[in-house]
Amino acid sequence: MVHLDSPEIQSLLSEVEGKIVDNLKEGNEYMKSSVDYLFSSGGKLLRPLLLIIGSEAGRKKDRSEIINLAAAIETLHVATLIHDDIIDESEMRRGIQSIQSKYSKDYAVYMGDFLLSRSFLILAELDIPRELGVTLAKAVSRICTGEMRQYSNRFNLDITPMEYLKIVSGKTAALFSMGLSAGAYMCDADEAVVKKLGHIGYRLGLAFQLQDDLLDYTGDDAVVGKELQVDLIRGYYGLPVIHALMGDHGARVRTLLADGLSDDDVDEVIHLIREGGSIEFTKDLVVRYRNKTEKMIQGLPETPARSMLLELLPRFFDRIH
Repeated sequence: MVHLDSPEIQSLLSEVEGKIVDNLKEGNEYMKSSVDYLFSSGGKLLRPLLLIIGSEAGRKKDRSEIINLAAAIETLHVATLIHDDIIDESEMRRGIQSIQSKYSKDYAVYMGDFLLSRSFLILAELDIPRELGVTLAKAVSRICTGEMRQYSNRFNLDITPMEYLKIVSGKTAALFSMGLSAGAYMCDADEAVVKKLGHIGYRLGLAFQLQDDLLDYTGDDAVVGKELQVDLIRGYYGLPVIHALMGDHGARVRTLLADGLSDDDVDEVIHLIREGGSIEFTKDLVVRYRNKTEKMIQGLPETPARSMLLELLPRFFDRIH
């Protein structure tokens, strides 16, 4: 049985990262140093891992295809992060200065665009089936739509949980879904399994973002307040904030957000969110996604993909406990 921490899986992930770095350095001599810098902090490589897991549901294995497809998806993901940091004016990413902060916004625009082009080049050289190419293109479109939906909802004090989940479905869930289903498709899994893995990835992506929302309210209060203040000042509201706007303290939260935020105001918003049950509401939704996801995984055929997803589940959902 293949395990997540097995040498085989870790070797694949290492080769994926090597492929990404080599591909980027080959394509542009002007960005070699920034590529080294970009990957110096490492990364979870969660999307490549999901693709590798999906590949374990199939009947055939082509190591090179798996590595290249995983590298293309991760390169695409990193490109979106670079562009996100420009829009959000984020100074830090993965514990180091963001590309836009270290090199300039102009440079970051070019680097993000370059990563997108290299991702597409890997896909073109793979000669993937047309159906999979369409699926990948639709996923990229969903990511862009999710970003635009989020941007359009800045400072929207009337945003609903449903609208927020639509944002997340594009921003985060699209690549999770694509990773699992594309890995299975490339390795000749049954059509029904490919579809089900896509649904599983979608739910994992939603839960992942909701857990990120919750992490804004855990840990050191000084750090929590500083990070949350940046999002609130820029008009980006996670699910706990949205729920608080609809709850018993909604009028006060609305007033604080509408009038601008001092440090004391941010502390009060955090207090009202915690007191109003918004943390519990979000946690309950995460638990519901976990239960639904686990039930779907249990319904998969007995393959290494099924066992690896069941192994991943507790690690994935224990981030907020």
